[in-house]
Amino acid sequence: MPVRTASRRGYSSELRAQQAEQTRARIVDAAVARFRADGYEKTTLADIAREAKVSVETVRAHGLETELGRAYLAQPDPESYLDFTVGVSLEINRATAGVYAALASAAAGDPELDAEWTARLAASRAELDELLGIWIDRGWARTDLSREELLASVWVLVMPETYERLVHRAGFSDDDYRRWLRRSLAEALLPR
Repeated sequence: MPVRTASRRGYSSELRAQQAEQTRARIVDAAVARFRADGYEKTTLADIAREAKVSVETVRAHGLETELGRAYLAQPDPESYLDFTVGVSLEINRATAGVYAALASAAAGDPELDAEWTARLAASRAELDELLGIWIDRGWARTDLSREELLASVWVLVMPETYERLVHRAGFSDDDYRRWLRRSLAEALLPR
């Protein structure tokens, strides 16, 4: 009697790519939903994973930091990088400005919360410093200012508090804010 061997079924790389894209889209949608519901600061990878119905490892593999990092690195020139930065900043700030204001206010009267708030601000500044490093490494940044001065300018410009003041207090529309941020970042970063 002849022996049957199991034939291996191939898989469609197109189907796999579609599934990966659907998973990534679910993760991004879940992250946005959690950021809006709980704020950026309080949202954990586990929250996003639960909302997207995937594992935390899947969020790490397909998640926002990975995607944003790749997208930042893919920008071919300073103008594209600026446009991308402004778009990302607007989306994050729109979702988190109120939470930032509430945390800053609460931290003023609570030493433990103040320590946590200070650590979060330091982490945010460190993330921006990494992005600024890309500008510097690519020769796109001004050379007449120190890295610390460039970082301080960018940090103040893109923070949710700045968005909150301009949009919620000064009456800027999101489009006004986008134009202002684009122009301000260009003036702060690009060589003169």
